Amino acid sequence: AEARPAMAKVIAASLAEPGCRAYSYAEDVTEPGLFRVHEEWESAEALEAHFATPHMREWQQARETLGFHDRALDAREAGRAILL
Repeated sequence: AEARPAMAKVIAASLAEPGCRAYSYAEDVTEPGLFRVHEEWESAEALEAHFATPHMREWQQARETLGFHDRALDAREAGRAILL
């Protein structure tokens, strides 16, 4: 609960960035405390610029204080979207 205001702040700031199509957090139902992040960016350059923003530097420091650890990143590049 303590992390949610900081998470909401980084979500809002990220969604306002050029090239950000989607940015959200979801807590795993069966594993409380495990958060999954979903991001969609128009380009690799937009994602790279995102990591250099002041709000991301601030979030990187805050997550350590809040006890976030053991990050695993997975980036994928998709072609056209197909609605199912």
